[in-house]
Amino acid sequence: MFKMVEMIKKVFCLIAVSFCLIGMTACQKKEFRDDTIYLFWQPGCSHCHHAIDFFNSSLSSVRVEMFDISKEDGYQKLLKAVKQYNLGTKISTPLFVVGDKHFMGWSDELAEGFKKMAPYFQK
Repeated sequence: MFKMVEMIKKVFCLIAVSFCLIGMTACQKKEFRDDTIYLFWQPGCSHCHHAIDFFNSSLSSVRVEMFDISKEDGYQKLLKAVKQYNLGTKISTPLFVVGDKHFMGWSDELAEGFKKMAPYFQK
């Protein structure tokens, strides 16, 4: 009987610890929202400025967060994106994080793609 009680206690403790770990994981703040386009840019990058101008003029109703990676807070956010999305070391700007995808660089094709995605990212 004593062994049975001890076994039940161990199983109960294991279940309790499992629920705590699941709860801690579920409660962690998600760093990047799925309904927001994140743009990482840097001064002196002409492609970055074309992208910023595009969003400010053509897609001003879209939810975009822009981070200047030459500033400490922007750089820290970039590091979080690199880690979360496993981007490695080959990163260029502009860098876009959208949902579970990322895009680097700027082109007319990418601009058209963002126009098509715009309805999903309205403010």
